Amino acid sequence: SEYLKKEQQLSHDGLIEERLQLWQEAAAKYPNNHTCLRYYANALWKVRYLDSIPLDIRTEYLGKSIAINKRLVEEADDLSVRFGALQILVFSLSDPSFPFADEEQAVYYAGLAPSFSCSRELFFERAYFTKENKEKSIGICHQNILSMFDYASHRIRTQSWATPEERIEACETVVKL
Repeated sequence: SEYLKKEQQLSHDGLIEERLQLWQEAAAKYPNNHTCLRYYANALWKVRYLDSIPLDIRTEYLGKSIAINKRLVEEADDLSVRFGALQILVFSLSDPSFPFADEEQAVYYAGLAPSFSCSRELFFERAYFTKENKEKSIGICHQNILSMFDYASHRIRTQSWATPEERIEACETVVKL
């Protein structure tokens, strides 16, 4: 659609406020289109740390994003829309910088997501099972392993550890792997 083409360009250019305007228009035009609502909720969520927008407006936008994402969790049949809404809900409800932080709700919505072992990346490893696609399966497996190490490395760098000793222990664990 024309909205998705514009989204791609605006996102690529880092134009957050313009993305918000685009999806606000799309959601007004198509109020029951879950894809439009997903992008709108995401655009509302993305402005939460833009200093160019007053804090009270950013807080209002985050509240709207939360409400839309809760609706999407209830209504969406498209799993990517539903799981994207869950992700933003967990991130939003676990952000103590805003008044919506609610650990109990964040845990509730996190529990609605499938387990790590139910990801498409892991499913693709198994889905390619013929001799012709053995190489593809192996390549996906290797990519998944690299992604997991990348994730572990990222978490070690960004996790707020209680003590330096805990960070060292986490690094040593990754090295052992």
